[in-house]
This record gives sequence, C-alpha cells and structure tokens, in this order.
Amino acid sequence: MAKITGKRNPCGGFTLLELVIAAALLSIAILATSFSILSITDMTELSREKIVAIQDANRVLEEMRNTVNTSAALLRSTDWTAWAAANVVNAKGANDITLNQESITAAFPNAAGNPVAVTLTVNWVHRQRPYAYQIMTSMTDRT
Repeated sequence: MAKITGKRNPCGGFTLLELVIAAALLSIAILATSFSILSITDMTELSREKIVAIQDANRVLEEMRNTVNTSAALLRSTDWTAWAAANVVNAKGANDITLNQESITAAFPNAAGNPVAVTLTVNWVHRQRPYAYQIMTSMTDRT
C-alpha cells in the first residue's frame, strides 16, 4: 500500500486555482479580441459611409460645374439643397450604401463676383452620431 505524504504528486495535474486563473486570462483575451473586431468593423462601415458622402458631394459639384459653364448668376440662384434632395440624397452610393438622415447643403459665402466661392456640406448620422463632410471650392464663369 502506498504511503500518503504531505508532498504534492508531480504527475498529478493542475490545481483548481491554476485552472481558474487560466480561464480568467483566456476570457480577458477573448473579450479584448472581440472588442477590437467590433471596433474595426465600425471603422470600416464609417469609412464606406465617408466614401458615399464624398461621391454624393462630387455629384452635386459636377452639376454645379455644368451650371457655372452657363452662368455664375444661374449657379447662385439655383436651390442646390433641393436639387441634391431630389437627385442625390437616398440614392445608393458605393457598395449600395445609403446614408442615414443624409442632407446636402450648399452655400455661397461671397454674394457676387467671379469666381464664385462654394461651400458644400454633406451631413449624415452613423450609430446615433452626426458626421459631416465639407468641401470648399471656387468656380469661375467660363462663358
């Protein structure tokens, strides 16, 4: 019969405390990895939405360029916010993405003159947070 001593058997395995510590470390590593993946996914989605915002702004700017070729006065007198709402907003952009609560506004800081200063702003909401993309440019009457 084997004699029982107070020494631990070297071939016996892990203690309960060692298993609990290992499980805790493993769960912390899994949580950190999952939060990183969620963050990367959110950043990717926001980047795609920014691409759509840039494309929408460029569509409005191209139409403005076509109009300024006619006359700078016509460029200033056109309601570009309404034009964008009718022709650009809620249209599917890159990767068939539509922006949540998208609005596009155009402003002309200088009241008259040539070149025409244009400020175009695209606003949208991503996960209950508002975002904006703004372009400032000048257009000149080419006629």
